[in-house]
Amino acid sequence: MSSRWINQQHQKKLGTHSAFKESLADIELRREQTIEYAEYFKNYELSLAKYQYDIEMNILQDEYESEKHSLHDMVLQAIDERRKMIKEDKEDVDIDDLFHDAYKRVSQNKRNLRKRNLERYASPSRLERRRPNRIQTLYNIHAPPNASEEEELEADFLNMKGEQSMISATRCDCGFNDPMKDTVWQDLWYMDFQDEQHSQQLYTMQDLFFANYIIPPKYNDSYPRVFRKDNVEIVNNAIQIAVTINETNSSDISCGGFGTDKHDFLYGSFRSMMKLTHVKGTVTGMFAYHPQGEIDIEMVSALQPPEAYFAVHPGITTNGRASPLTHGEWVFNFDPSEDYHEYRFDWYPNLVVFYIDDVERYRMTTNILSQPGRIMFNHWTDGNANFSQGPIKEDAYVSIKNMTFFFNSTESSLHCNSTQRACEIKDVIYSLKNNQTSLERATSSVAITTAVTTTIPTTMTSSSSRVTIRYPWLLLILLYVRYYIYII
Repeated sequence: MSSRWINQQHQKKLGTHSAFKESLADIELRREQTIEYAEYFKNYELSLAKYQYDIEMNILQDEYESEKHSLHDMVLQAIDERRKMIKEDKEDVDIDDLFHDAYKRVSQNKRNLRKRNLERYASPSRLERRRPNRIQTLYNIHAPPNASEEEELEADFLNMKGEQSMISATRCDCGFNDPMKDTVWQDLWYMDFQDEQHSQQLYTMQDLFFANYIIPPKYNDSYPRVFRKDNVEIVNNAIQIAVTINETNSSDISCGGFGTDKHDFLYGSFRSMMKLTHVKGTVTGMFAYHPQGEIDIEMVSALQPPEAYFAVHPGITTNGRASPLTHGEWVFNFDPSEDYHEYRFDWYPNLVVFYIDDVERYRMTTNILSQPGRIMFNHWTDGNANFSQGPIKEDAYVSIKNMTFFFNSTESSLHCNSTQRACEIKDVIYSLKNNQTSLERATSSVAITTAVTTTIPTTMTSSSSRVTIRYPWLLLILLYVRYYIYII
């Protein structure tokens, strides 16, 4: 037998040895584990890099927003200072100095007081020496204001303040961009109850209806919800919804509520600034309503700390309890009765996201309302021991400062006549917030103007209201002198 054949037979024997097979399997297992660990480590590195990237992007976005608002405020301040400077330059005139200077010039030229013939008989030298008409300048109190510059400054000032650009839906007729879902809402509803007379609200009280009906009790131990329209009124620059009690009958309780006459809201972002009641035993609701379903935010004051409930209807129950697919809750980490906070829900097809103070608190994707409806607010109690509780011991009040709805409807359409792109929602909200300050200033200035015009002749401008004429006889002399000068 050859040595080559012997070596082949020996190698075959080694390959079938059990110890060799176990060693080979162990090596293969360690190889697979090494590959798996390497994959885990690489995924961890990728996740860490993405997390760090998101943090850096958020920081850069915050810095960008802060810088943009700072520059915005600087431009506003520069425009305001320029307007004040022009006004001060026009008003920086002392009438006494003007009279003194005029009288001095007249005294130095007494010969001009002699009676002269008509202009056509005046000598050529006299005509040449005649003082030309005064040139009207911006700093001349006898000159009218430069209308074009005043209008330009006023337009820039109002546009920067947002009083003309963002509030009117017609100026944003290309819609309102919602970056969260890359969605453009077509229309805007804005009501501000802080200054009803001067606010540039798009809808008025005539666009609301006020609840005036009775909802029968749902349970044996509860009582009916009696809604009265008298329980809704404007108090302290807010629309107030009251739950009132009858002192002689504790179960005789009146509730309040209102909603939009418009009932074709179909998806949108719905926001409201509300201050809740401190009285335990009531429920405050903000919701989209259609007979086939609802989207609800309800705040229950009886719980301590108070809680917000989020729901869509029809709801789902599991083992007799509300399912988290259609019901959610959030415990307040602040006292909602001390100040105003923003309550909001964003309604998309197959998705609803609930926010409080611009922070997402819950979201749902089941049984989402797909029919157009109206937006409603109410404040009620029915004595249900498992929900509203009660009855209340004193009158309870909820205040609503404003309502801002970006929405689509069955009648909405984009025209894009005034703009070629959608307005950013965050810029619109910023403009609306800053507009309230400017409106308050406008209100005070109107009051001042009214007071001035009742005491000062209409021929005197507001800038001249600071002038006091100490020597009326001097004015008569000056008018007499001026008459003879112009004759000459």
